[in-house]
Amino acid sequence: MNKPNRLSPQQLLNMLVNLPGIIRLVWRLVRDRRTPVRLKLILFGAVLYVVSPADLIPGFLIPILGQIDDVVILILATQYFLKSCPPELIAEHKKRIEEERSG
Repeated sequence: MNKPNRLSPQQLLNMLVNLPGIIRLVWRLVRDRRTPVRLKLILFGAVLYVVSPADLIPGFLIPILGQIDDVVILILATQYFLKSCPPELIAEHKKRIEEERSG
């Protein structure tokens, strides 16, 4: 039986440190016509879940867990989105982001 794909504490820390770059990469990929529509829909669904009043774990019942489920959904959807995007597309956008940073 395979172990579920979970973020290690180190991966989570790296993700938080690199959050601005991840957001920028995801935004560029979402706007790129070559990114598969189904991946964009998964990400859009996660964002819609976060902003919608419906929750798996209502915040008023369990205050901290009510917000954590939103964050977990967003992290998992983003992770899936990035892992499922064509690698050459990700490499292209990472290169462009790096070029923009350096001058």
